[in-house]
Amino acid sequence: MVITDEEVLAQLEKLMGRDFFYHAPALIVVYSDPDNKYEAYDGSCAMAQMYLAAHALGLGSCWINQLKDVTDDPKFEPLFDKLSLKGKIIVGALAVGHANKAPKERQIKEGRAHWFK
Repeated sequence: MVITDEEVLAQLEKLMGRDFFYHAPALIVVYSDPDNKYEAYDGSCAMAQMYLAAHALGLGSCWINQLKDVTDDPKFEPLFDKLSLKGKIIVGALAVGHANKAPKERQIKEGRAHWFK
C-alpha cells in the first residue's frame, strides 16, 4: 500500500506521537493476510526490491518498522479500518522520497565475507 495522502500521513504521525517516517512524501506499507506463514520472508523480499527500485529512480528509502508494533493498539483502529489494514500483518514500511543529502559511501570491512573455493 502506497500512502501519499498528506492528511493520512499527518494522522499516522500524530498517533505515533513522533516523526517516524522522516516526513517523506510516500510511505509504502508492506502487509500480509494472517494466514500467510511466510509473510516475513515474502514481505522482506518485496521490500528489498522496492529499495533497489527507489535507488534506481534516484530516490532515497528507509525501513520503517514501527507500524508493525501498533497493529493491536486501539487508537490506531479507526485509521487501520480506513486503510483496510485491520487484521493484516504489517511486515514493515518504507519511507520513500528525495534524500536531503547523499548517503556516505561505505567500505566493506575485511573479513565480512568468506569465500570457499
